[in-house]
Amino acid sequence: MSSSNQHYRENEEEDNQFDNGEINDQEEAEFMDPNDIEDQIVMDMDDFLKAKFDEEDGEGVEGDDDDDEEYEDDETMGGDRENDDGPNDSIAEFTKHTDSVYKIAKFEKSDDSLLIATASGDDTGFIFQYDTTNNQISNVRHLLGHKDTCVDVSFNYDGTKLATGSMDGTIGVWNVSDMNNVVSELFLDGPSESIEWIQWHPKGNLLACGSADTTAWLWNVKTQSCLNVFSGHSGSVTTGGFTSDGKLLVTGSEDASVRVWNPVTAECVHVFQPNEIMFTTAPITAFASQKQEPNLILTAAEDGTAQLSHITHKKTLGVLRGHEESIETIDMSAFKAGVPVAPLMATGGMDNRINLWDVSTLSLRQTFKHNDGVTKVFFDEDQPLLYSCSVDKTVCVWDVRTSSPIKVFKGHRDIVLSIMKSKSLLFSCSDDSSVLAFSLLDNLNQ
Repeated sequence: MSSSNQHYRENEEEDNQFDNGEINDQEEAEFMDPNDIEDQIVMDMDDFLKAKFDEEDGEGVEGDDDDDEEYEDDETMGGDRENDDGPNDSIAEFTKHTDSVYKIAKFEKSDDSLLIATASGDDTGFIFQYDTTNNQISNVRHLLGHKDTCVDVSFNYDGTKLATGSMDGTIGVWNVSDMNNVVSELFLDGPSESIEWIQWHPKGNLLACGSADTTAWLWNVKTQSCLNVFSGHSGSVTTGGFTSDGKLLVTGSEDASVRVWNPVTAECVHVFQPNEIMFTTAPITAFASQKQEPNLILTAAEDGTAQLSHITHKKTLGVLRGHEESIETIDMSAFKAGVPVAPLMATGGMDNRINLWDVSTLSLRQTFKHNDGVTKVFFDEDQPLLYSCSVDKTVCVWDVRTSSPIKVFKGHRDIVLSIMKSKSLLFSCSDDSSVLAFSLLDNLNQ
């Protein structure tokens, strides 16, 4: 298992101690358009699976008013505050959780508000509305029903549904189209062990997950039915997700392999096998799909290596060796036209390093350093910026053309586990049970 997922289990066991190829026409014809996947999978679904899961999961779990609690909207706070460990650069904080907050997710609404959701070691999630004009938090709803740590949370493509994945082996699906009436629609089950990650299809209500029981699953949430179970790994499915165009599903495992699946048929299109020369022999920890070229995927492993592979060519293009400890987080840039920076890859490791790599040459371009292990990195889609968070309790903003951080945000009192950006805001979650909001507009020029 990846060290990040191991961290969930250690917290439980220690009684919560921490408060350039392109697809040609022939190749593309083998895979259907993402807009048709949802309907086609239902038609191609195995009759046995359909009968089995329609019977077991078809009715779902209807929510009621007791499934989510309403809280007073008292979470807004000003900047330039002090906490027990020093300065607090945040402009707002959310502190309703009673244990580590492992993941956060967002959906940007058409007005000036955001939907923010969380997953926590207290076995619950929260969803709330954040007004970006005055940094006010409102419509706080508590998501109850899981019986173990919530390890992941994700909005669907249109922000009407939210999914939470738990170590109890279930996935909760919540109707969040009306924040005044958040409803628990159903709890999906099937995996016999912990959920490791969840991801919605980018264009439909298909939901994928990876499990510690060596399988990955795909559900049609609209019909409340299991579409496919992907079996082939011999270890926990620690990372994965859809390619950026939604046509394929990729899974990485503790068994050191990466598998590429056709989500319609559950056929394994290719397996990138453990190999000391052109691949890793260590457990896979992270996966990313290049946005402009979905056939390019980046994976990383516990041995400190990352692998750039091409799906349709079925080959590993190169191995990136530049970390001394496990790589926990990766991303591939998707800068818009006009941004004068070559396509890059970022790898963040437990050796405190963030390495930037040139996609075309696979050469190391730059190294940034935190004071402790790096837990999350991602590129800005509009500017040559990189964001990161760390075990050192900080959130950093980097210019990929320089070696020093533009801004170091402080405020958390423990490990920062994940971050995300929305408009001019950064949100972070931590082992200190809080979610903090930082303003980029106020700080990047300081």
